[in-house]
Amino acid sequence: MRRILAIASISMRTAFRSRVVLTLLLLLGVIIIGIPLTVKGDGTLSGHIRILIDYTLNFVRVILAIATIWAGCASISQEVDTKQIQMTMTKPVHPFQMWLGKWLGLLIPVFLLILFSGITVYGMLMWNLRDARLTTAEKSALRKSLLVGRIETMPEAPPDLSESIDNVIEIARKNNAISADYSMSQLREAARQNVIRTRQTIAPGKSCNWLFSLPQRSDDKVLTIEYRASSSTIGGIALTGRWRISDADSKVLYEKETITTTKQDNQIDIPGHFLVGHSILQVEYKNLDERATVIFFPDDSIKVLSHAGGFEMTYFRTLLILFLQIAFLAAIAVSMGAFFSTPVAAFTSIFALLLVFMNNYIHDMANETQYLGNSSLAAPGTASFNNFVNGAVHYVFIGLNTIVAPLRGANALELCATGRYVSWRLLGSVFLYRIVIYCGIISILSAWIFKRRELALPQR
Repeated sequence: MRRILAIASISMRTAFRSRVVLTLLLLLGVIIIGIPLTVKGDGTLSGHIRILIDYTLNFVRVILAIATIWAGCASISQEVDTKQIQMTMTKPVHPFQMWLGKWLGLLIPVFLLILFSGITVYGMLMWNLRDARLTTAEKSALRKSLLVGRIETMPEAPPDLSESIDNVIEIARKNNAISADYSMSQLREAARQNVIRTRQTIAPGKSCNWLFSLPQRSDDKVLTIEYRASSSTIGGIALTGRWRISDADSKVLYEKETITTTKQDNQIDIPGHFLVGHSILQVEYKNLDERATVIFFPDDSIKVLSHAGGFEMTYFRTLLILFLQIAFLAAIAVSMGAFFSTPVAAFTSIFALLLVFMNNYIHDMANETQYLGNSSLAAPGTASFNNFVNGAVHYVFIGLNTIVAPLRGANALELCATGRYVSWRLLGSVFLYRIVIYCGIISILSAWIFKRRELALPQR
């Protein structure tokens, strides 16, 4: 352990002596102060707060990611190029100790820079909420809508959804309305969208129901229904409707008429004391407007937001997740630096980073089966070639998806900036997969390869 800490200390001192940390500190200060002044939001204080949290900390993450990748790639590769590595490895020092020391030497300055950025952004946030600018009522409204940790709950799938999807596909087949280029997963997804859209198209005088399963409520915190609707008329209009909240036994708990503005987010707040003791809620919307049909589009048109914690702890966990993400990049960069020269290591690290950022695209492509078109429609001479390429590419994407799937998760910065709850569970998941599992595998593989690398090659 003493050797690891010694290597980490040398790496850290080198970073401070080279003024890299000081340069990054000044750059981050300019970014944190400059972005809120230059990026224009929607003109509201809530929009300014979102820019301050989301945009600013995202820029901080990008700058630190670039600096960490370059510094991590150079940490070992430059010592190999300048032959300084020979002085270290003859102590003797195990390759794993070398890797871990270099990695920890990177993480300490990164942690200090993220801490500086987080404290500065929070200070600017509190400055915007000072008494001279906001009234007590305005502060309270922000604390309820944006500076809070709320859990987002989507409606339960209808019990007969699978059966309805099968019926839609069967009717489409009878009418020869299914394209040969569609895979079964694409076909079922299109049918699911069609079924949900039909259910959530509400004619005048009609209603639609959703079922929500929530954590058992023992407090009187406000519960918010957030929804977005469209209409059968062209352009955005205001439509009259009635919301009715019932329990699992269909007993009405709360009812309210609202004016819904189409094509933008709407919210209805339900006083918490109506919902104490209830975890299953039936939500009904009735279209009282005779002018148009109301349409709730599939998937993200309606959700329930319930209070789960305060903003400060959510913000703290967001900063920790940001640090763990940079730590994961540092592990990749140090490993690439142990394998290759600095430019090649940086290029390879950026490629690995792109794979992580493209995980949703990789997931979609892994569910595809046709990449060169449908083989049944191809010429006889190319059908077998198309089948081979489609199969090979399919297994490549399945392999990539298996690797990056554990890294897929919610965007903590976006959650924090929109008043959503960043849980300890999300933080633990990031730590488990990115640090314990992936960094553990990367470190062992790097030490094994680095041990077999020729370090005392003659000068040319």
